[in-house]
Amino acid sequence: MAEAKKIVLEVGDKELVFNVSLADYNGYINAVKADDKVAPSIRFLRNTVDKSQLDDLNGFIAVGLTMQLTGPVIEAFVPDVEIEVKK
Repeated sequence: MAEAKKIVLEVGDKELVFNVSLADYNGYINAVKADDKVAPSIRFLRNTVDKSQLDDLNGFIAVGLTMQLTGPVIEAFVPDVEIEVKK
């Protein structure tokens, strides 16, 4: 299995380190539904954050920053590739 990608976010005066694997990413994408985005995002963040930073992460989640944290982690994990549909 491929190694996890280390992603570091600076959030205010805190630094959060996430270790995201393809399995973590795929599990998150499979769990997100039109009417359920926050709970899968919380699980994804908690599963991938450095365990020593879980309390800091939970503090950010408690004040409503779940989606603001998930977006940059996902964006940093997925490579930037240009895709074009040819006719």
